[in-house]
Amino acid sequence: MIYITGKGGVGRSTVATAVAMAAGRAGKRVVIVEVGSRDRTPGTTPEPSGIDNLWTLTIDPQKALEEWLSALIGSQTLAGMLSKSNTFAYFVAAAPGVRELVTLTKAWELSRQKARDQSTAPFDLVIVDGGASGHGLGMLRTPQTYAEIARIGPISTQATRVKEFLSDPEAIGYIAVTRPEETPISETLELEEALLAQLGRALDVIIVNGVLPRQMTRADLHAIEEASAAPLSADARAAIATARTKAGWRQSQMAQISRLRGATKSSVATLAFIGGTDLGLKECGELSLRLPAVVVGAK
Repeated sequence: MIYITGKGGVGRSTVATAVAMAAGRAGKRVVIVEVGSRDRTPGTTPEPSGIDNLWTLTIDPQKALEEWLSALIGSQTLAGMLSKSNTFAYFVAAAPGVRELVTLTKAWELSRQKARDQSTAPFDLVIVDGGASGHGLGMLRTPQTYAEIARIGPISTQATRVKEFLSDPEAIGYIAVTRPEETPISETLELEEALLAQLGRALDVIIVNGVLPRQMTRADLHAIEEASAAPLSADARAAIATARTKAGWRQSQMAQISRLRGATKSSVATLAFIGGTDLGLKECGELSLRLPAVVVGAK
C-alpha cells in the first residue's frame, strides 16, 4: 500500500493518479482509494477506471461503517438499522475517529479482495489518497487510539492489526506531496516529524510538485540586465519584466527545495509544472512518465 498525503492544494490527487498510472504500466493491478464523496459516486467496490490495470474506489465512511458493523454482528440488515439509529449516532459523536478507523480498515483489506470483475488476481498495489496532512495524520492515528481504548474484543484485535500494518515498512510506504513554497515545505517537514513520532516511520518519498523549468542561464539573465539599460520599446520592457519575474520565481523555488533537502532524511523527487487548473488523465499520464523509480517502488 502507498499512503499519500500533503497540504491541501498541492496536487496530491493528481500525483496519486500519476503514481497509479506508472505502476499500472509496470504491470501492477492498482486501485486508487479516495475517502468521502468527491467527483465519483461513493461506494465500497472498486470500479474499472478505463485504464488498463487501474481501478478506482471512493469509500463512503457511512457505508464502510455499515459493512464493519455487519462483519462484527453477523447481520447486514441489523447493521444497517443500527448505523442509522440515534443511539449509534450518539456513540459515533462521542467516539471521534470511528469513521476514519473503518475507512482505513477498508483500504487495508482491499489488497486481499477481488475486483468486481471476479478476477482471481488480487490488487498488487493499493494507493490511498489520504487527504490533507492534518486529516491524513488523524486517520493514521485512529487504529492506535481504538486499540488502546478497546483493549480486548474484535474492535481491539482489528485496530491492532491495522496499527501494526501501518508501522510495517515492508507493507506500506508513505509519500508526501508538496510545492516549492515556504508554507507547504514547512508543513511537510512538520508532517514528517509527526509521522515519525506517531508510527515510528519516516516518509519514504517527498514529491515536490509544480517546479518551474529552468528557462534561462545566468548568462541569459546577465544579458537581460545589460539590455534593460538601453532604450527599449514598451513591449520589450514588458518582456524583460516577465523574464525577471519568472527567473525570480524559479530562484525562490530552488531555495525552498534546497531547504527541504537540507532538513529531511527522506528521498526528494521533483515534478515539473504543467499549466492549467483542471488536469485530466492526459496530464497525469505525462507526469507519470516523469516519476523516478523510487516513487513507484515506495511499496
